Amino acid sequence: MSHEDIELWRNNAAAVIMDDAANVLLGCNGGKSPYLHVPQGGVRSKETLLQAALREVREETGLPADSLHLIAELGGLRYRYRSKNRKSSTWDGQQQTYFLLRFPGVRPALPPLPPDSELSALRWVSAEERREELFVPFKRPAVREALRAFFPIPGPVNHLVPLLRDSLTVRRYANAPQTAPDDTALFGGGKEEVVYQMEDLAKRLDATQEGKSLLLVLMGSEGSGRKNTLRAVARCLDPLCTRAFAPRPLRGAEEELAAATPPPETALLLGSSPYEIPEALPLLPDWETELVRRGTRVVKLLLRTSYEAECKRREHPISPGEYAAIRARQDEVMAATPGPFPWYVVPADRRWYRNYIAARVVAEALEGPVVAARG
Repeated sequence: MSHEDIELWRNNAAAVIMDDAANVLLGCNGGKSPYLHVPQGGVRSKETLLQAALREVREETGLPADSLHLIAELGGLRYRYRSKNRKSSTWDGQQQTYFLLRFPGVRPALPPLPPDSELSALRWVSAEERREELFVPFKRPAVREALRAFFPIPGPVNHLVPLLRDSLTVRRYANAPQTAPDDTALFGGGKEEVVYQMEDLAKRLDATQEGKSLLLVLMGSEGSGRKNTLRAVARCLDPLCTRAFAPRPLRGAEEELAAATPPPETALLLGSSPYEIPEALPLLPDWETELVRRGTRVVKLLLRTSYEAECKRREHPISPGEYAAIRARQDEVMAATPGPFPWYVVPADRRWYRNYIAARVVAEALEGPVVAARG
């Protein structure tokens, strides 16, 4: 797909708002249409996808951002405009990222609709009532996929939310050696759609990186693409306070620990690290604890490729036995160094997806607390 074709899709953010009983807030347009709608709209310049979704929620429902809690997101969904749509002369359709937002309470009271809202009324729709026929026909494929992803099981929200945090956020990869190398389930789009997602991650990082210290550690085989991943993540960060080092010969444990300690307010990205030195493994728990004390965020990524991708990317052949031995050593390192920071197993067969997940983990680390929550 060419760059020109990418430009034909309007970048759009949509919000699915649920209450504590998994009822969904939908709006109607009065006499204009019998169909219901979720708040959605185009993304403005210098605005992140989430900021756009929250702005649309405020403009269309009156709900302020601080009353909502982000649960999950799903990107890369598309629908085409009908030919009579006034925007169809500029774009083929919308490229959407959906955000699942929780509004505490059961069918909680809603504020008055804003005067300029495109909606004429709001109502809570239960799981039993929720079906794709409620929505405009040409939008149904995207809405259907978002609702299926956000509501994979019936039941209370306290069962749903942990499941979504495992399946639709980067947490699903934490300490998960069984993650398939070609898994792309965290993102609903494809290679072309990731262009927009990476731009959005760069905006998010620009807003959150200042004054924070971060260490990104990459572990991976020869064919996993550590250099390319470092470049992709570094492009999203502030170059004035980011240092990136490609894989290189490792030195002694003490030297590597000193070199891997980020200076204050600096993002240090490492393609090779003390985690690959056997004699350093016993020292790492105390070292990570010291990094916590310093306020440093640590992201540990294992880039995992399939045997087929590994063979394709290497200059020299590798046997199945050698491949199995490499994976076993990687799993041993992860098991020996859980520390206060989790490992993330990143599927690396598709380069664009690997880079997107790596940048997204870094963004979530900078936006969250120093130590990632477990479970």
